[in-house]
Amino acid sequence: MKKLDSKYGCALVKLARKIVVTYLKEGVVISVKQKEGLCDEETMGGFLTAKIIKEVNNEKTERVVMSAGCPLPLMSLRDIVVDSAINMAIQIRSRSLLNTLEIKNLIFEIDVLTPLRIVDVEKPTDYLRKIRVGRDGLMVERGFFRVLLLPKVPLEKGWDAQDFLSECCVRAGYPPDAWLYKNVNIYAFQSQIFKEVKPLGKIIELSLDPGAVDP
Repeated sequence: MKKLDSKYGCALVKLARKIVVTYLKEGVVISVKQKEGLCDEETMGGFLTAKIIKEVNNEKTERVVMSAGCPLPLMSLRDIVVDSAINMAIQIRSRSLLNTLEIKNLIFEIDVLTPLRIVDVEKPTDYLRKIRVGRDGLMVERGFFRVLLLPKVPLEKGWDAQDFLSECCVRAGYPPDAWLYKNVNIYAFQSQIFKEVKPLGKIIELSLDPGAVDP
């Protein structure tokens, strides 16, 4: 997959944090200017995720607050991140999803997506050997209805490939075995993840599956 420059990815995470936290605290949408150091040349799909991080008995736990983005490279990656951050902040504030203390414990991460590709199989059961948990994200499509889950989701949930396919179908409003239907399309993609390790802390490029390689 095409790699995004790590400095650019880290800068996007910082920008997303600035937009969301400023709006949650002050109710103001900041103006994003070229001086932010972020050009708008990179056209890739992307998703922004906000999480609450807590530490109990020296163990860190993370809870997803909200995720927003666009899987297709319809605009620059910077614009996807900016729009997602603004929409996310507005929804969190309007729905009172966080209190003041929780805002201080927010961490942000960005998934930069490769283009969606149809998973070609001779028979539906072949999906189980073609899809690799830890490498692939999935989009299930049937007619006008579709759902997308990022590569990190099955790892966080402890799913295998069949669980992943079934959960995608269920979230799209289909039976869990709908991935076996002939009129259902399965798309795969990979993602490059940039994540804060703690609130206002270091931003790292996260590796989900170091041994995975693109097919």
